Amino acid sequence: MKSTLLTLVSFLFLSVVSAQTGTLSGKVTSASNNEALTGVTIYNAAKKINVTTDVEGRFSIRLAPGSYELTFSLTGYKTKTINEIAVTNGQLNELNIVLVEQKKELDEVVVTASPARRESATAVLSMQKNNTSVSDGISSESIKKSPDRNVGEVLKRVTGTSVQDDKYVIVRGLNDRYNIATINGAVMPSTEPDRRTFSFDVVPSDMIDNVLINKTATPDMPGEFSGGIVQVTTKDIPYKNAFGLAFSTSYNTISTGKDFNIGHRGSLDYLGFDDGTRSFPSRFPSTNRWRALPLDQKIEVSRRMYNTYGDEISKALPGLNGQINFAKKFNGKKGGTYGILGAITYRNAQTIQITDRQQYGDATGTTNLLFDYADTSYSFNTSLGALLNVGYK
Repeated sequence: MKSTLLTLVSFLFLSVVSAQTGTLSGKVTSASNNEALTGVTIYNAAKKINVTTDVEGRFSIRLAPGSYELTFSLTGYKTKTINEIAVTNGQLNELNIVLVEQKKELDEVVVTASPARRESATAVLSMQKNNTSVSDGISSESIKKSPDRNVGEVLKRVTGTSVQDDKYVIVRGLNDRYNIATINGAVMPSTEPDRRTFSFDVVPSDMIDNVLINKTATPDMPGEFSGGIVQVTTKDIPYKNAFGLAFSTSYNTISTGKDFNIGHRGSLDYLGFDDGTRSFPSRFPSTNRWRALPLDQKIEVSRRMYNTYGDEISKALPGLNGQINFAKKFNGKKGGTYGILGAITYRNAQTIQITDRQQYGDATGTTNLLFDYADTSYSFNTSLGALLNVGYK
């Protein structure tokens, strides 16, 4: 009996609550084409009402009896507010809304793009991907993680290349004479008087954005190489002002501190210049005139040559390496930016190379020792380079 009574009381309570609410429903359409609008927000902050229309543009809200103010909002349409919306007890109140498109002309839009960061590893990989030639490269971002001081040392880390004497590059096993070097697209002349090559140790690693090596030819490249073309791209505008000074030395167990037998050196040999010690005397005849001279005159002219053919014995010094680089950034009066990057590199090496030459056997098939030579060569090398780059953006 108690259970039946409680059920009856609960049913009566729900009926009373249901009779004290009404339903507000309707549809929201567009004024231009009468299509249903999905996702229209219907809200009243004071009454804590916030609903949205469904895919058919319809909405339904259960409200207590009374008068309400509702706002209808949708991106691209003018917001609409309806006042004094009456909601009656236990009845279905219908409200259809039409929203007008909000037409607004946009101002001129200017899209600008800044150049891609060429010094990043991602940029180098992108260049390799889009390159029609088979290529490998290395970025400034990767170089900063290594102790390399110049491009000659950097190239050792590129796939398919090797470096001779720390400065001459060999691509795909082909000698340096079959390769070409460019800096910012300009083909570099040979840095050596007796061979077709470029000395990459004169370019500091701090001044480059990336190094890209193309191993196959394309129509936009010079046709003077069969090994590879080494494209060095330098930085144009520095990010900040900077000054750097680096110095190092090296020790060679075969050469350093040993007797160094070499000819007479000039006072500027350590800077890579000749002070006139190796120059011809004044008014020395040209090659054609020399050939036409009689023997006695040739002897007389030869006596005017500087007698610097004797050897001098000294001690081989340790290798020396130095580098000075700077970067300066200027802001122009009209909004432009100027940048200057410069570097001076120096390298001196005194080396001794000992070579043993032996030959055994002859045409008769004997294994006797025919000759046994011991050659010792002394090398004094100095490299002095300077690089200046000026940019405007």
